[in-house]
Amino acid sequence: RLGIRVEKSFDLLSFFPFSLLSPFFSTNVVYDSIFHKSYVFVPFNVTGGGIEIESYPQKREVKAGDEVSYTVVIYNNGAQDDTISLSYDTTGKRGEGWEVTLDPSQLLVEGNYLNYSYVTVKAPQTAQPGDFLNITLTAEGSTGTDSIWLNTSLAQPTYGVDVSGGGNKQGAPGDSIVYTFTVKNTGDLPDTYNLSVACNWVTILEKNQVSLKAGEKEDIDVTVDIPLDAENGTQETLVFTAKSQNSSKEDSVSVTTTVLFSAGGGKESFWDKLLSSLGRKGGYILFILGIAALLIIAFFLTTLTKKFVVVLCEERMKEVPPGHTAHYKIKIKNVLEKIKGGKNRVTCKLSTGGEIPEGWKTEFEKDIVTLDGGEEEEVEFTVETSPDSSLEEWASIDIIVTPAKKTAKSEKINIVTLLREPKPHLEIEKVEHEPETEGLNIPVNGHVEVEIPWYAEEGENRVSIKIS
Repeated sequence: RLGIRVEKSFDLLSFFPFSLLSPFFSTNVVYDSIFHKSYVFVPFNVTGGGIEIESYPQKREVKAGDEVSYTVVIYNNGAQDDTISLSYDTTGKRGEGWEVTLDPSQLLVEGNYLNYSYVTVKAPQTAQPGDFLNITLTAEGSTGTDSIWLNTSLAQPTYGVDVSGGGNKQGAPGDSIVYTFTVKNTGDLPDTYNLSVACNWVTILEKNQVSLKAGEKEDIDVTVDIPLDAENGTQETLVFTAKSQNSSKEDSVSVTTTVLFSAGGGKESFWDKLLSSLGRKGGYILFILGIAALLIIAFFLTTLTKKFVVVLCEERMKEVPPGHTAHYKIKIKNVLEKIKGGKNRVTCKLSTGGEIPEGWKTEFEKDIVTLDGGEEEEVEFTVETSPDSSLEEWASIDIIVTPAKKTAKSEKINIVTLLREPKPHLEIEKVEHEPETEGLNIPVNGHVEVEIPWYAEEGENRVSIKIS
């Protein structure tokens, strides 16, 4: 059987002087050899890409007996799909019993794409501080290989504590209330915890300390005595604390105790005594009386809120000069339906309220209005301002309409009267003239200027000019 051999040769023509940086020795695979029977597998990168793997982070910590997982990403940089095999070598460790799992250890990675595998490292239950495991993870495919290192070390042990339970409770004076709290060691090492209670009332703590292994828990009872002279509704807070002896770790939980006479047979209220004396029948009677009272209240509320009339005014703001009078048209309407016999007839009284400046006067055309159901009536309301008022003064007046019915609700609207500067008003009537005066001839289309002295007084002025 013919074999093959591998030899090194020195090739001056191929390498010198064209590439000084290239190796001077080439590797040749020679076949049909009768002296070197062997088998050689030479991988070729037919895709031109290669394999790459990575994981982040590459260094992690784990507690004794626990496991940690690494996510490994495998990249296929070639154009062809490739089946990748994963393997690992232990390059260093401290402590025995470490376990490594590859899932999966073989996977298909499409061309120019990626895929995932997971490396799980489990620390031995007996691992001690300082133990570690270093592995080299290798990914091998038909187009190349790549590898990374992963370091797993034992995490430093920690102390921890958690307190839970309790729950708020009620009791009567003289009662003893028992609360149950749970203390749990949430650390990695055995620990002893000092227990304490803070409360203004007398308390009894089941024990002052408790020792627990990692993950263990224990229930602790605390008894609270409610004072005999405690008043109904009094509240007292109790704080239960567990503190580690080996570290600064501690945890607390608080509960509230409320004094309630009826809870423990203490003092009875007036209503408790009344119900006890009346018995079950008395309770029914009180229930019926309560329903009746609610119906009566609902009736009165409905009657009191019932609307009988509405009040309207189209122009609710006016401006007048000082000393003048503002006129308003107030419309009052009976909103009830008209019924024979005038049962829905309403008599209303009109009045005013609000802010009226000194010296101003208000007046209704009439202050009593009677309306049948559906009827309406318009009443004039005037506001007479003072001539001495400044322009900054103004009046905000409530027009109040009160139906004569006892249960009727008054209705009102607000009107405003403002002051403004007086405006001149001049009227000229019956002006007659002829183009001729005594001793003066006025040519056609001519004119004559006549000056007449006129001293105007405040208020209305009339000037009569007669030319004959």
